[in-house]
Amino acid sequence: MTLLRVANVNNGPVATNDEFVSSFNAAFGQEPGASWGLGLTTNTFTFAHNGVVLSPPAPPDPCHYVTNIQNFAIVGDGAIGHVYAITIPKGATKTVAMTYKPI
Repeated sequence: MTLLRVANVNNGPVATNDEFVSSFNAAFGQEPGASWGLGLTTNTFTFAHNGVVLSPPAPPDPCHYVTNIQNFAIVGDGAIGHVYAITIPKGATKTVAMTYKPI
């Protein structure tokens, strides 16, 4: 199963100049010059995972979630997220934890 958590980030009065970057454990969207924004970090390391940037920030397609994922830093209108690849046995549950952090 794939779990994707997404947050559309619009910093300041102009949404088209925001800066977005992701790494293995986090993703960040901020106003130019690192003045303010939003970060998303994982607190679950037991599953395959990765921080992601999505542009455009449209809701993900559940049948092909990678459509808007960018594997590089972008400037523009975007969203941040975290994707997990989880195997869940029949009748079981799994939990992931993430932290939203203001910049």
